[in-house]
Amino acid sequence: MQLPPDVQDWIDRQIKAGAFKTPAEAIAFAVRQVAPAEGDLSWAKPLVDEAVAEIERGEGIPRSEAMKQVRAHIAARQAQWPTKSS
Repeated sequence: MQLPPDVQDWIDRQIKAGAFKTPAEAIAFAVRQVAPAEGDLSWAKPLVDEAVAEIERGEGIPRSEAMKQVRAHIAARQAQWPTKSS
């Protein structure tokens, strides 16, 4: 598999920093972070139904607040990713 140079550099830095033992391990980690969940999503229906009911009761939050919460969640997840070594 031929990777773009920036991706290969990231993998090399992560292995050198001790975050991963092999390129395959680094690639598997990255794919799991961005790959959509596969399979049956019926588990999500009750959560969506609950959210709709909350909105109908007037318990929703403004879009700007929702986006703020989403950005904070993304930042927290990204903070868990291995970092570039200095």
